[in-house]
Amino acid sequence: MNALRWFKARVKSTPESRLAYAELRDASTPDRGYFVMIAISAFIATFGLFLDSVAVIIGAMLIAPLMSPVLATGLSVARGDPKFLRDAAKAVAQGAIVALACAAVAAIISPEVAPGKEILSRMRPNLFDLAVAFGSGVAGAYTFSSKHFSAALPGVAIAAALIPPLSVAGIGIGFANHAMVGGALLLFGANLIAIAFGGAVTFIALGFYPKVKGEEGEWRLRGLVATAVLLALVATPMAYFTVSNVTAASRERSVGGVIEAHLPAREGYHVGSTKWVYKDGRYDVTALVYGYRVPAEGRVNFIREALEGRLGGKTTLHLRYLAYKDLSSK
Repeated sequence: MNALRWFKARVKSTPESRLAYAELRDASTPDRGYFVMIAISAFIATFGLFLDSVAVIIGAMLIAPLMSPVLATGLSVARGDPKFLRDAAKAVAQGAIVALACAAVAAIISPEVAPGKEILSRMRPNLFDLAVAFGSGVAGAYTFSSKHFSAALPGVAIAAALIPPLSVAGIGIGFANHAMVGGALLLFGANLIAIAFGGAVTFIALGFYPKVKGEEGEWRLRGLVATAVLLALVATPMAYFTVSNVTAASRERSVGGVIEAHLPAREGYHVGSTKWVYKDGRYDVTALVYGYRVPAEGRVNFIREALEGRLGGKTTLHLRYLAYKDLSSK
């Protein structure tokens, strides 16, 4: 309880909190500069995704002004103000459409490239992404509420990661890749809802509008419940992706462990990357192996049988062998 009282005492009924409201209210009625910066950010993020460059993508997130209207949706729920919510949601929707269009144009005018790690990571969002977005909403609301922490805003913008998933969805539109569009829009929607919910809860906890009563109080309650329900809905497919990713990573480690057990380092072997896919009732395993001598065919068959026992199904094994050269110097 002491921690909660300290938390609420930081910004309750202060000039800073009123200034934060004014700033977020203005963000819900964007001007031309808002859309220009959204467009520039989307173009930068798109080409950063093509280059698989984390630095370029971070730069795009830093200049994107989308975080403010998203937090404004949370503040509108905290105030129990449906008109404010409509204005903020409209600003978010317009910004998202501009970002999607710019990313799609960039994809159409660019040669199609194989999706890199940065694109693939945004096609199968998981619960960790949802947790980061909720934390970003809490941090963003607290940062806007107290100018002592204004230096943290760039970090909040990076953590929120709103523009990159929109850019991935735009790339998917340009390349006619429906899986890319669906996964990226799920991530954007989840980020949007989690940030708004985290912001609303934080604004209320900070004591921004502790005396909202009557119709406004009822509307605020309905808004919080609706946001929580939406959060639960988007969390369902993300939970599936989380379990799927954990299972795949566990099996990949298991596959690598079986191969390493039969091609040990003490015999001069080193197992590099391992990959597996399940298709048509069979596991297809590919592994990169380094060594001083090619493994015998019988040994490879024995490894395949061991993998079948571990994976629990018929398995095809592809060993890619590269010979070592021992270059020593004294």
